[in-house]
Amino acid sequence: MRQSFWNKRIPTVLGMILLVAGISVSLWLVENGSLDISRAAPGDQPKDVRITNVSDTSLTVTYSTDKPVLGTLLYSDEATPDKIAIDDRDQRSGVPGEYRYHYITIKNLDPGKKYFFKIVSGENSYLDNGSPFTMTTAEKIPGSPPSQPPIVGKVILSDGTTPSEAVVFMNTDNSQTLSVMVKTDGSYILPLNSLRTNNLGSYVTLLDDSIIKLLLSGIGGTSSVSVLAKQINPVPVVTLSNNYNFTISDTATDTSLPTDFSGFPTLNAIEEEAGQISTADVDIESPTDQEAFSDQQPLFSGTAVPSEDVEIEINSETAIKANVTADSNGRWSFRPDTPLEPGEHTITIKTRDEFGILKAITRSFVVYAEGSQFTDPSISPPASTPTPTVVATNTPSPTPVIPTDAPSPTPTQIPAVGGEILPTATPSPTLVDVATTPIPTLEATGSSNVLVTGLVGMVAISVGLLIFFFTQGFRL
Repeated sequence: MRQSFWNKRIPTVLGMILLVAGISVSLWLVENGSLDISRAAPGDQPKDVRITNVSDTSLTVTYSTDKPVLGTLLYSDEATPDKIAIDDRDQRSGVPGEYRYHYITIKNLDPGKKYFFKIVSGENSYLDNGSPFTMTTAEKIPGSPPSQPPIVGKVILSDGTTPSEAVVFMNTDNSQTLSVMVKTDGSYILPLNSLRTNNLGSYVTLLDDSIIKLLLSGIGGTSSVSVLAKQINPVPVVTLSNNYNFTISDTATDTSLPTDFSGFPTLNAIEEEAGQISTADVDIESPTDQEAFSDQQPLFSGTAVPSEDVEIEINSETAIKANVTADSNGRWSFRPDTPLEPGEHTITIKTRDEFGILKAITRSFVVYAEGSQFTDPSISPPASTPTPTVVATNTPSPTPVIPTDAPSPTPTQIPAVGGEILPTATPSPTLVDVATTPIPTLEATGSSNVLVTGLVGMVAISVGLLIFFFTQGFRL
């Protein structure tokens, strides 16, 4: 009897060839990082990134994730981070762990130096709007720090147990922000000997009536606490998710007591306002949005945290980048060294707020050619009362008129800024919005060609298996 096609050996060999080829292609893609078979879920994305405990040789980076994951930092004093820092708990135990509240201290740094870092959360790397996060160490302070007692306290949950993970943040009206991890028994100790001013230039000496603000955040909730310096050793027990004002009474446990934590927003408020700029601390005063300038080298100005660095970027045909420092009153200004071409532009500033969170804000403005309707440099006409320009015409118009021989400004299309830190002013914070909390962005991986190649490999595997099973009569 003549053998059928399926009884021949050729289809079996063909099936095996397709099967091996498909597996080989898929393995090659995985090994080269082009095919990500372990893509992290949204719960891996870092939230509420803060830089605390800044000294001349170390600092701490904290953030949270929606689910427990491994977390590390890649950092360097160059734009390409390549050194690894692991969680403080892993440094002590020597065993990597998965956490929701991540606490990573980087040591042995140089004084007054700028560092770059990115967050590796789960299997993915996260940046600040497409660029590495930045942090700058403090300068060394001559002399010895003051001797003052640490903050000692305990935090519990409403059922009397202790939170499995929690962090305590503290600051005062004129100090930097410090932090410490809560121990497994719910206790915490936060040294204050090296507490610096918010500009990191000197030490802070606390008086008995100095008001200290605490933010306790962990699995189980968030609490805001206000306490006097004379009450910090120990601070009364705090039940997580309740707010307290111990400056009124040492036993203030009534959460209905009036409190004022406007300078230290709760964790939930920070999450909801991600990408939104706190205009009380970070703002661009000039230009206002869509303001017009006749001066081709206008003076830009705004506010930031006193003595904080402000990164400025002007987007136009020729991009301009600069760095300035806010003065002791939190004021900054910048005037370009070269004239801006006529047309539409945007200016974006990036700086850290009082909690160490990177913020960004963007404004659009227009530059007119020299000799156009404006006569005073860097000043645009008031929006409500435009000053008419005298023009030889039978019908005077209150609207400024551009002379016919003056070139007309042609707005240029400006690409959106950003990519976190900042939901966007945005672009999303992209400090536009990047604008209000730096929103870390996931680095792009792969391409459409890679996806097509991976799909071909999968199809080859499937066809190979089918041919193999048919020719072998579905026998294993």
